[in-house]
Amino acid sequence: MTAELFLPDAPVLMLHRVLQKYEPDNYYFRRGTAISWTRFESLVVWAEAQRAKGFPTPVFTFDDGYSDNQAAFQVLLNKQLPVILFPVRDYIQTGFSVIDDMAARLNGPDCSLSPRITRSLLSGKLKRCLSALSPAEYRYYRARWFGIMDDADAAPFLAEACNLACMD
Repeated sequence: MTAELFLPDAPVLMLHRVLQKYEPDNYYFRRGTAISWTRFESLVVWAEAQRAKGFPTPVFTFDDGYSDNQAAFQVLLNKQLPVILFPVRDYIQTGFSVIDDMAARLNGPDCSLSPRITRSLLSGKLKRCLSALSPAEYRYYRARWFGIMDDADAAPFLAEACNLACMD
């Protein structure tokens, strides 16, 4: 960590998801929790300009360790811009996140539910219900009701991001 992370005037850019392109129907863009790769690149250019002008360097944070943030995280590390990753608690505790697995399923190409039902399922009510299940219970019900045996692939990024950040 560098001293600039502790400057009180450093802007903090809190990101949730950086997706390759803007899609107005995408769940995360509709919720305002995603930015496009083009928007991300413009923020990186701005951050580098701030640093070059002698202003406090903006700090980028990712509040979850999603695999779609891997490229953005790597760009920031390569440019030596301050970046903090706040991994999903469930990944740290169990290596799996029930809520993120369900969200990946509902937003995946194989989902045959209507957008209205998908939005309803991804609302706070489903999250509260899912958060009450252990990974084993969730996997049991997922297999029994939907015939889905495998987990959505999101956890590998967390391990890789931790390795990249800890290399110094």
